[in-house]
Amino acid sequence: MMRRLNQDSRETLIGAAVITVLALALLANAADRKVRDKNSDGYPLEAVFDRSDGLAPGAEVRVAGVPVGSVIHQTLDDNYRIHLTLQIARDTLVPVDSAAIIETDGLLGSKYIELQPGGEDDFLPSGGRLRYTQGSLVIEDLLAKIVGMAHARRAKAAADQAQPEASPQAPKEQ
Repeated sequence: MMRRLNQDSRETLIGAAVITVLALALLANAADRKVRDKNSDGYPLEAVFDRSDGLAPGAEVRVAGVPVGSVIHQTLDDNYRIHLTLQIARDTLVPVDSAAIIETDGLLGSKYIELQPGGEDDFLPSGGRLRYTQGSLVIEDLLAKIVGMAHARRAKAAADQAQPEASPQAPKEQ
């Protein structure tokens, strides 16, 4: 009887934990939606990138780490370049010489766009295009380059050890 009571209590606690986690997930989703709705009253900017690995509509746009917008649309052109439409908060003015860089939150985090404001006094109008962009860095490609460099160094060290060192010879007298 006591064992049955403990099992029922345990199942009740697990059920309560599952319901709590679901409620927190719904609240987080609602909060995220509020942030997106806040940015929906902004203005669009265009940016073209060579790569956008892992970046999708809904990704944040930040200035100095502060969210100021989101990616609302992406398309691929005939030259396989990615055209992104960014929705920027109305109160955020972006200088015409600003740069857009695709960054990663931490080592394996989500992708976002970091705007680095330029020094110009003129600002991009609604629908304007960011001229300076830097595409996504693919971690797998970077790791492959590092491993390749390590293999090349190891091969060079092995080749250097295989060749006997040339001993200095005394000049011959004539």
